[in-house]
Amino acid sequence: LDDREPIAGKTVTLTINSAIQQKTESVLQAVLDANNAKAASAIVMRPEDGAILAMATVPGYDLNKPETLTADAERMRPITDTYEPGSTFKLVAVAGAIEDGVVTRDTMFDLPETLTLYDRTLKESHYRPSVSWSTQEILQNSSNVGTVKIAQKLGTTQLQHWIQQFGFGAKTGIDYPGEVSGIVLPTDEWSGTSILNIPIGQGVAVTIAQIAEAYGAIANGGRMVPPHLIKRVGNTVPTHPRGQQIISAKSAEQVNIMLQKVVSDDGTGNEAKIPGYTVGGKTGTANKIDPKTGKYIQSYVASFVGYAPATRPGIVVAVMVDEPTNGSYYGGQVAAPAFEKIAQFALQQLRIAP
Repeated sequence: LDDREPIAGKTVTLTINSAIQQKTESVLQAVLDANNAKAASAIVMRPEDGAILAMATVPGYDLNKPETLTADAERMRPITDTYEPGSTFKLVAVAGAIEDGVVTRDTMFDLPETLTLYDRTLKESHYRPSVSWSTQEILQNSSNVGTVKIAQKLGTTQLQHWIQQFGFGAKTGIDYPGEVSGIVLPTDEWSGTSILNIPIGQGVAVTIAQIAEAYGAIANGGRMVPPHLIKRVGNTVPTHPRGQQIISAKSAEQVNIMLQKVVSDDGTGNEAKIPGYTVGGKTGTANKIDPKTGKYIQSYVASFVGYAPATRPGIVVAVMVDEPTNGSYYGGQVAAPAFEKIAQFALQQLRIAP
């Protein structure tokens, strides 16, 4: 055996706000219990510079009880686990189409009850008759058929471009071990019916960190800012990238206005409203896949991602609840209320005025 002298380490200061972290963990635990869910995770991030103020997952573990420390509980799910995002992914097609000038907020679409392509028929999550809706109304009502119509205007190649621009299929670069890239099919592997599911967030897999970064780009005026946890090492302040401008500030503002409507009384995310604050965001509900058969099953992931105050965003909050089984499984009813509790506390803790 050889001995060697210990090397003195340095104090690492994180961006985590301990009060917001504690609140996030307690809210997630309450959501887990109330919905009899398998797991729940969340990230609270500053969209301006990517600083993570809270990153939590439940169930967790108690270091005083070693038997609770399992490999499953030890994973930092917001960066190690992927899930199909469902409707939160609709941001990509809508924002890309706005930036490319293919649509405006007021562009009208005639939407049939269902949309059939080859042997597949796409339905809405809730029945509606044939309608004429604007881009704004399509996002506000989370229309599957409408989102696919917008994506068809973009085309497969350009849709894939925007998926990559918004960071999906690649690591965010967060300074924490174990991050995965998610799953995005290359264009040459798309089937003839992929345009029916990929724009609405099925057939892709993302992490919570990726979805938070993407919505952060709308909140901060169009920049993809990588999230980070390290604030200082010893006396050295590391340099964090400012982020690439992927869409214009004007386009980001148009999408921001639409996402605020999602959280209005008429939108699917109305339970994410915070008294006194403007909020922008999107609900998501997605079927899970059976890893053995590769087929969709009647288990769901409910999510909500948003930011506040929407007029000058100070925080982005992304919440994901895995397999809620106690009644509703929709993102607007399961994850949106958790967003509201976490975001309201964080805004007060950071002294961000209404």
